[in-house]
Amino acid sequence: MIPQSEWKVLDLLKLNQIKLNPIQKDSIITVEQYKIKDFKTTSSPYEGHYLHYDTRVLKELKKIKFRAGDCLVPLNQEG
Repeated sequence: MIPQSEWKVLDLLKLNQIKLNPIQKDSIITVEQYKIKDFKTTSSPYEGHYLHYDTRVLKELKKIKFRAGDCLVPLNQEG
């Protein structure tokens, strides 16, 4: 789900022909949410970026309110 307020992100997805499904009405949807619990970082950058590894995440189901016009992005598509 991408909030309609993130119009720059939505515009880039459209530009790359990613299908977006706007929801029609305000809804509370149960989503699977991930939060980074812990990670390790390399001591020196590679091409200007510090790489992360041994990343651990916390997964939880959460009910989140979305507004009409927010977009569901199906993941089973090209791109």
